[in-house]
Amino acid sequence: MSETTTILDDILLNATNSTLHGTESLALLFTWVDYLVFGLMLAASAGIGVYYGFFAKKEADDTEEFLMAGKSMTTFPIAMSLIASFMSAITLLGTPSEVYQNGFVYYLIGFSYILVMPSAAYLYLPVFWNLQVTSAYEYLEIRFNGHVRRLGSGIFILQMNLYMAIVVFAPALALSQVTGINLYVSICLICFVCMFYTTLGGMKAVLWTDTLQVLVMYGTMVFIMVFGSISVGGFDYVWEKAVESGRAQLMDTNVDPKSRHTVWTLIIGGYFTWITIYGCNQAQVT
Repeated sequence: MSETTTILDDILLNATNSTLHGTESLALLFTWVDYLVFGLMLAASAGIGVYYGFFAKKEADDTEEFLMAGKSMTTFPIAMSLIASFMSAITLLGTPSEVYQNGFVYYLIGFSYILVMPSAAYLYLPVFWNLQVTSAYEYLEIRFNGHVRRLGSGIFILQMNLYMAIVVFAPALALSQVTGINLYVSICLICFVCMFYTTLGGMKAVLWTDTLQVLVMYGTMVFIMVFGSISVGGFDYVWEKAVESGRAQLMDTNVDPKSRHTVWTLIIGGYFTWITIYGCNQAQVT
């Protein structure tokens, strides 16, 4: 028994040491340039909040200005913010992992958006717009009663608390790994900056901060794909390795419900997944 315990202790010690060495190695790769870019992103986000909180001209009363940006925003920042609302670290970290483990066929979920966007734009959101509600739960009260509204609001609050905990934890963990900053400090830093610009600048600050973050995210993803592919020998080499490893499947029409990714689960299932988000989720309705 003691021998087994000793072996387990050695395994845990080695695993801990490997993790610490790995974290230290990553931290060494995070140079002053990375710190500068990271600091500028935080400063820019905070600066947007300060600008709209103290210097920008108010175009409506305080409540409408804060919650609905005075109804004066153009299409571009609103569209970027809608993308950013659920383009979280879960997506950025989880999707590459999913594709690596289960194949390229996951790209089919993109086709579900062709169905989702028109449905959200022409079937769902016009209902909220015509009623001029600022909350999806106002609709529940109009359609049913106050009890249903409070029930829906409570479920949403619970769901978003659980969701946001993961959304914040993922980038905080990544930041902690590459900088050596304490995980809890990373979480507090990320939350503080978000609360800072939201509290000061309201919805306008949120929309323009989301726009900045989306542009940075997409620009970074494109750079990683191009630079990473070139670094290992080009796109042809990457695709060749994907084919060799069985990850290059482009289509799967299997009707077996136990299959992880098929046309049916990704396009039809993806439609019902995303329409609940882009059609009636409070983050989108607002």
